[in-house]
This record gives sequence, structure tokens and C-alpha cells, in this order.
Amino acid sequence: MSTTTSCENGICEFRSGVSADIRERFRQEWVVYALRVSLTEVASLRRALASRHLLRLPRKPSVVRPWTQSVLASESALFCCDILPRISRQFIRSPRTAISLQRMCPRIQWHWFKCFVRSFASRLGSEIPERLSRALTTSLLSTYRLQLDYDYFGHSYILRQLLPSSVPAPKSFETIGHVLHLNLRDVHRPYRQLIGEVLREKIPGVELVVNKAANVGGTFRTFAIEVLAAVPNYRTQVSLRENGCLFHLDISRVYWNSRLETEHRRLIDTITARHSDFVAAKVQKHPTAPSMPLADVVIVDAFAGVGPFSIPLAKRGFSVYANDLNPDAISYLEQNIAANNLVRARCQTSCMDARAFLEDVIQKKHLPVQHIIMNLPADAVSFLDVLVGHIAPHKPLPFVYCYCFGRGEDAQDEIIERITQILDDAWQRQRKGAIHPFKAFAEVSTEAPGTLSDAKRYRPEPFRFDSEKDQLRIRCVRHVAPEKFMFCVEFQFPERLARSKTAFS
Repeated sequence: MSTTTSCENGICEFRSGVSADIRERFRQEWVVYALRVSLTEVASLRRALASRHLLRLPRKPSVVRPWTQSVLASESALFCCDILPRISRQFIRSPRTAISLQRMCPRIQWHWFKCFVRSFASRLGSEIPERLSRALTTSLLSTYRLQLDYDYFGHSYILRQLLPSSVPAPKSFETIGHVLHLNLRDVHRPYRQLIGEVLREKIPGVELVVNKAANVGGTFRTFAIEVLAAVPNYRTQVSLRENGCLFHLDISRVYWNSRLETEHRRLIDTITARHSDFVAAKVQKHPTAPSMPLADVVIVDAFAGVGPFSIPLAKRGFSVYANDLNPDAISYLEQNIAANNLVRARCQTSCMDARAFLEDVIQKKHLPVQHIIMNLPADAVSFLDVLVGHIAPHKPLPFVYCYCFGRGEDAQDEIIERITQILDDAWQRQRKGAIHPFKAFAEVSTEAPGTLSDAKRYRPEPFRFDSEKDQLRIRCVRHVAPEKFMFCVEFQFPERLARSKTAFS
């Protein structure tokens, strides 16, 4: 990633925070009615009063101490009441339209309050002590000055008040350690620094707010970022925990998406569940998923990144081969291996093109790969042809987990059709390179003219998935953009495509 801001010596010039005049706009003072009671009666009155009768403001107590410092005040407490213009919820939604008690006619104020107290006392009757009933209906009435300021309100409310009515406040973002990552729309661009400052100040632990300045692309599938708000001497290196593992990374150099944490855990649990019974009966023909110890189960992560799949799987006992084309990603992956106290033999790394990597581990080294993770949604399906015809007969059929993007209502069918076509094309290419029995017979047979015509007419049927036999499943992972979704396609690689001897028979 690259930032679009100009920095010198690692320090960028940003505003120190939201300006004082903006903060002053949120300073409010409200006068609410309250019941003054002795400290010894607080618990009894709290049980007697219904929640709808008391002030209900988030992070503001309904029972407070009086403002004055008199002896009487030190021995009493105030129950702030919610009996006039619904000061809690309506005020939080739009304080500009709420009615201040100070602006109402005093006679109407007291009349309203006394009517409420009398009706309250008559409803409870003997349920409260006589002393409290007498206090409610006589003179123990007071007021309380409720003060609210910029620090009280949340970021959503502040942005709704500061941005024009035609500009919606950003609703979604992700946090990566101390970094908050936004994906703002064009309508937010004139206000992006204000949005960044508000979010940096309002969300605990955030030191750096960045915006996605361009779509994911390039050789290493990263994207440019624009710094919107930051503390002095901010860092793009972050440390975070996910699925019980520690990860170090630099958001400006590698790709990370915290929204995929659930998907990472789901796939890790899926692979682990396939080997929950690894002390199963002896395998008769080929080794299968639950037939061997976890250390003998080989998992290939073709687009590993900094290791959101590889590190947890290696930590659970699997043998992982992790690859990524980005050297920075591999550097952080190796740091994460050490940070999680993993043996290097448990998670071996390589930095090469995914096609060359798959050819190396499957076609050259003939590793007994049981799981292949292909987490490159933009282009992962184009690498599936590497597997066709190159899995040795004595090796297990691997489970493939391929991530991809799709659009529209028919996205799942189109994805399956695309994968089927890629596998079929690779299958047909290999068939053309093989000598077919019909062709061999036609070349040596001169006394059976009908056989040659049969050979010319022969056309192999195109490959099609058997959903049950191949355990084919497709699942929507998340909504990426309007009409764009991320999917995960899971299947066990078909036997008729895997073996070079059976692929052409």
C-alpha cells in the first residue's frame, strides 16, 4: 500500500483534533425536575419508581447528588425524573427540536409535575412507606442542571449533526489494531478529514484513521491508503490477535481484512473437524482425512498473506506449506511464526508465483496434500487447472477451498460453471496430448474401415461435478459491494481429473 499524504521524517501534518468552536456547538444545559430524598430512602424509592419515571440518558445516572454543598444536600440524593418532553430518547435523536424546561411557563411546569407526583403516589398507595408518600405529595421537589458536551455524544450522532443532511454519516468501518480503516464514498470526500478526526477522538484505542484511496490491485493485490487523521509519529505497523494467534503486519505493505475473522475461524474449524477422528481404522486403499495424525496432514495455502489461515492451522498441529508472491507478506509471516512459538518445520514458507508453487508441491515433490486453500477471490479459480492430472495414484484427493467474487442473483451458478469450464478445458488439453485407444487402433488397423470413422466421431463428454460424490458446496462469505459478493467453493478434487492414468481412460 502507499499513502497519498505528504510526510516528512515519518510525521504528517494533521489538525490536532476537532476545533473548539465545533465542540462548543454540542454544549447543552438542561434543567430537569427531581425528587429530593434522604440517603436512607434511596434504595426504597429506587425499587418503587418505575424506570419510565426516571431520566433515561445513556451514561448519565438517574440518581445524583445535589449541586449545593449544604448539610441538607450532603445527606440527600436527587431522583431525576423524565416527565416532560421525553427528554431522553427524543433529545438524543435531535436536541435541536427538544423543548427546554426553562422555556416553559413556570405555572405549567409545576402543575404538570405535581399532577405526575399525585398520580404516581395514588397508584402505588401502600406499596411505599408513608414517609415517602408524604414526601412525594408535599414539598420535597427540586431541580437538577444536566450538562452535556462534545465528550458525551457518540461519533454517529456528532457526524449526523456536522454533516449536511444530504451526506449520510459513515456506518461501517474496520479496525486493525490501532488503525481504523474506512471506505468512504465520493460524497464524503469534502468532509473526509473531519470524519477522520471525529472517529479518531471518539473510538477508544484508535491512533490512525485511513481511507481506501483505490481498489485492490497490482501485483501484490494491495491498495493505496489516504491518511485522514493520526496522532504525532503514528505507526502503520500493527499487532493484533485473531483466533488465538498473534499477528504483526504493516497495513501499508500487506493486505489484511479484519471482517474476515469469522470466515478464517470457520474454515480452520472445518478442516480440523475433518480430522477429529485421526485414529481411525487402517486405510485399505488410499489414505483419507481421518486416517492419520495431524502432523502427517499436509495443508497448502497458496495465497497465505501474513498467515490468517496458516498460523492457526500450524498451531493446531497440521503441517502447512504457505506461499505468497509479496515478499513483505512472507517476511511478516515468518515473524508471526516466531511470535507464536511454532517450529519452522510445521509451517514452511515460500515466496513465488502461486502456479509455480502448486506445481512444485504437487507435480514435482508429490506431497500428500489433503487441503488446498486458495484465498485470492479476484483470480484464484484460474489456478485450479494446475491440479488436473497431476495427483499421484497413491496420494489422497485434496479438499479445495477456493474463494472468488460473484455478481447478481445467479452468481453461484455462474461461479460453478466457470470452475467447471476451467477444469474441463485443462482436462481436454491433456487428453489431446495423450494417444487415445481409438486413434491407436485406427492407425494400425487397415482391415476395419468402420473403426476409423468411429474414432473420428468419438467426442469425450465434458466434465461435470457430481455434487454428492465430489462434496461440492458453495457459500456466500460476505457482501463486498452493491451486487457483488464473496463466495467460498469447497469440493474434493474429482478422481477422474486428478490421476493421470484415469483422466484419459
